[in-house]
Amino acid sequence: MPRTFAYNTGRFQRELRIYAGVIIALATLGFFVLRTNARLLPVVYLLFISAIMVMVLMLIGPVPHLRSKHAVTGDSVILRHGFGFKVEIPFDNIAFIKRHESYHKAGTRVDRQDDTLFVLGTGKAEVRLGLREPMAVSEGSFEKVILDVEEPQEFIDCVKERRRGRELLREYDRRTASKKKRPPVPGRDGGPDNGDAPVVRKRKVVEPAEEGREEAEPEGDGESECGEAGEPDEEPGESEQAPRDAPRARQGPPAGGRAGHGARVVRIPKGR
Repeated sequence: MPRTFAYNTGRFQRELRIYAGVIIALATLGFFVLRTNARLLPVVYLLFISAIMVMVLMLIGPVPHLRSKHAVTGDSVILRHGFGFKVEIPFDNIAFIKRHESYHKAGTRVDRQDDTLFVLGTGKAEVRLGLREPMAVSEGSFEKVILDVEEPQEFIDCVKERRRGRELLREYDRRTASKKKRPPVPGRDGGPDNGDAPVVRKRKVVEPAEEGREEAEPEGDGESECGEAGEPDEEPGESEQAPRDAPRARQGPPAGGRAGHGARVVRIPKGR
């Protein structure tokens, strides 16, 4: 949205008061002459025509200056000064903008000696613009602009802020265009996300039970049980006489319940 900045219109306000006073004076004199002497009707007509001409001069003179303002848009600076004067300077053509206080002749003109455009409501200048490339108006070409505004610092800050925003927007558009040119990457730039692929879950590997905790075989004929300490019921001498090729001892629960931790069952051949 364009933001407007008014320039100094004190001179035009004084001119407006003068024009208004002249119009009121001519109209009052015309009514007075008409009431006092009807024979002076041509003079009354002349007074009213003069008042209308002064009003026209007022409408094309100070009134447009009171209504026109400078503006800062999203991509340019627009300078207006009265009726029919408009200069649009793009941000890309602005080299610098800074405060500048000096006194010059009021009005709009181009100084051909230093290629400067003056846009002044009064004689005091407030802001100076430098251009990258020269521009032209009806009076000639220019490379610098000197103007006045009522709020010079806010005008400068607004121009700088919108120039910075335009550069950031261009950088964003450039990055977006580069992303569209390259092939999409899964999970990025609109490519298929990895979440769409089937998920492979790792099964937890259960370690086998310890070798000493194997389930005991059921009790049968010719087998005997040992106590919780894992010692045989027979005398130590008899167990030593067992052949070496005897069946290997297996773990099993003790009589009357489950085998305790570390308990072992030894199978001993019957009759030895």
